[in-house]
Amino acid sequence: MKKILAIVLTVLTLVSVSAASFALEGTESYDAIGITVTYPEEMKDITAMIMPIAVGDTFKDGVYRMAYEYFALTKEEQDEMSRKNAEDGKLSEEDVARVTELTGFLLDVYAIDGGRGVKEIIVSQSLEEKGVTEDMFTEIGKEDDVTWYALTGEKYYEDFLKKISPDFAKEFSAIQPVLIEALKEAEYFKPYNPKDIELAGRVLSFETTDLDGNVIKSEELFAAHKITMLNIWATWCGPCKAEMEELGEIDRRLAEEGKDAVIVGICDDAGENPEGCKEILAEKKDDYLNILPYDGMLEELGITSIPTTIFVDSKGTILTNALSGVPEDISLYEVIIDALLASAG
Repeated sequence: MKKILAIVLTVLTLVSVSAASFALEGTESYDAIGITVTYPEEMKDITAMIMPIAVGDTFKDGVYRMAYEYFALTKEEQDEMSRKNAEDGKLSEEDVARVTELTGFLLDVYAIDGGRGVKEIIVSQSLEEKGVTEDMFTEIGKEDDVTWYALTGEKYYEDFLKKISPDFAKEFSAIQPVLIEALKEAEYFKPYNPKDIELAGRVLSFETTDLDGNVIKSEELFAAHKITMLNIWATWCGPCKAEMEELGEIDRRLAEEGKDAVIVGICDDAGENPEGCKEILAEKKDDYLNILPYDGMLEELGITSIPTTIFVDSKGTILTNALSGVPEDISLYEVIIDALLASAG
């Protein structure tokens, strides 16, 4: 629980909270547990916010986990937290405390490989300490030697239901079986964790456009400098915007000092909101190039949160694994660039 809660609070602190961001609708794939699920219409209009967190194989023992977090917050509360986070890049201590109090598991999903079963899941995840027994699991899928289960025992969720309002408890109890049925109809595949993708050494090759629709080819983009720092951000991401003014200063300093390096932004939601990207860049006085994400970018780079930064050489070779979040000291970016320039000769 502590690990999941830490992830939740990190997400809420680093990424703007909004109901739309975590709406369960359409078809979604979760590589870290090997599930592609199509969510039913009933899940689009719920009051609470539900966020799937595919934790994956935490203990590296072939047991994979995904938790559907249920935030018993009204849409007004969600919107207010989203507004605060977008402006300040973080939640207040009071907001964090309230989110913590009203957050629980809607459903836990486990996958286990090697033809093993729920007994091994209970041991691996130390679930016996929480009173979990084998009869609390429902098998929802099977592919080769991997089996997927939903933890459905009422006793596992009853403490949380006692803490939230009757309306939320009623919604929780109604939507959980709907989700289980959707998972039974899901497609299953061998789990893998995008965060485990080794990026260093990979060569990027793509074509996209800038914010004005001009074609950008990666080969030409990277060939212009020895080092290119790619900073992936979005208009709704408070921490992204908090660092952008300093990124502009770094980019200008690189040019003034004659260093053969440049910053390029990739605005993740520029396809839907190019004008919003431009407005933020203008507000932050940033004049470095910003481009649209290319098809399959998030999957190729294993990006699960933003901002994310990677460094690429003139041939498009990725030189480092992804740097997620905003560093405490923004000058870290310049330290990395200087080191990579020195390494490049």
